[in-house]
Amino acid sequence: MENEEKKLKNILSEAKNRKRKENAIARMTKANEDKSNITISDAIRNIRVSKNLTQLELAEKLGMSQNGYSKIERGYTLLTLPRIKEIAKVLDVNYAELLSQVEGFEEEKEEFETVKINEEIRQVKLKYLKRIKEISRQHAREEQLLRQNLKEKDKVIQLLEDKIKLLESR
Repeated sequence: MENEEKKLKNILSEAKNRKRKENAIARMTKANEDKSNITISDAIRNIRVSKNLTQLELAEKLGMSQNGYSKIERGYTLLTLPRIKEIAKVLDVNYAELLSQVEGFEEEKEEFETVKINEEIRQVKLKYLKRIKEISRQHAREEQLLRQNLKEKDKVIQLLEDKIKLLESR
């Protein structure tokens, strides 16, 4: 009896998952035909459901709470491009593919590209600033060694001058 109940629960669960996936695919298909109503939140939800992931599972993969992730899908959280890329990576889709489903994406594509370029520029600046700091520290160490060498040479010169004076005085 218990075994049959488990089988029935599994069949019901599979049917629900199949229906959710079919609904997500239908929404994605409709969204691709008419992009006038889809948001980034809708696109993320559609892909998540099509991959049979729960909000909790995706939230855990993103390192956030289910409640926080739910706010993303409901459109209560403003998503940055890095966050969109992170979500796309976890969903195993290209972020451009994800964004291409969004209403107004074509108009905002340049803005996203600008943000992307600015982020890349910022990363390059940080890289070079880090390198400049490393070189400055190395330079400071070398300068310190040179000063020590000069002091040692000054001591040797002083000793030699003292010896010369001593020899001259004899």
